[in-house]
Amino acid sequence: MVAGERGAAAAAACLAAASVAAIAIAAAPSATTWLHGLLAASHRHPLPEGLVADVGVVLGYALHSNGSCTRPLQSRVEVGVALWRAGRARVLVFSGAHPGGGAVGGQSEANAMADYARALLPEPPPDDSWLLEEASTSTRTNALRSLELIAARAQRPPAAAQGERQRHAAQQPAAQAGGQQPGEGRRELQEQQQPELEQQQQPEQAPVLSVVLVTSPFHQLRALLTFRRAAAQAGARVALCVAAAPVARHAGYGHAALDAAADQLDFWRELAALAWYGARGWL
Repeated sequence: MVAGERGAAAAAACLAAASVAAIAIAAAPSATTWLHGLLAASHRHPLPEGLVADVGVVLGYALHSNGSCTRPLQSRVEVGVALWRAGRARVLVFSGAHPGGGAVGGQSEANAMADYARALLPEPPPDDSWLLEEASTSTRTNALRSLELIAARAQRPPAAAQGERQRHAAQQPAAQAGGQQPGEGRRELQEQQQPELEQQQQPEQAPVLSVVLVTSPFHQLRALLTFRRAAAQAGARVALCVAAAPVARHAGYGHAALDAAADQLDFWRELAALAWYGARGWL
């Protein structure tokens, strides 16, 4: 009996040692990079060479307790700003409130990202080139609120289009005044104008906007699928792609083991989130 108990204890000790070894191996930098890469989407849906995206959406992530950006969030901002400075994205949207529904350290994730982004530049960006979306508390709401913001911006007509419509409106009364005659002449003019009027009455189809998502590799797959689903549900005409980004490791948790554990947590939590989003029909 004693021998049996000793054997069981030895087996348990071996199992515990094997578990610790497995965790240590999994937490190794190369293993973490490989695991995060399994959920990357930038290699399958990259920003096409030479394409300038209409909008780059930088997705939020957890902040430090003082409201500053964690290292993974800094990396996302760095990638987004690099795209914008290289002329690969016309506008940046920093998206994120805070999962708790408020701000950390008095800042939303979007605000913290914008502050960090401004620190990367020698001078402030032009007005209206960076937009803040500060209402979202999840990847799902990142998608919904960012697409709403993008659609609202796209609905603002360019000055050239406004001028064309004003010229067209000014020409209409003159054409009608000069061409309307009693009887047959008026009917002929109306018949000539009818196709043009019908074409004007048809609603204009919104252009397809190119949107590049900027996020960490472990988050790219869920972000892409979530944005794609949200766009389809909203009827938004967008072409989505994903910016390439490095695996940015956590730092500042007091010990290298804690930093490595946070890197691992990102991956395993993301798997759970993918399952949850799939069950909710959000992918």
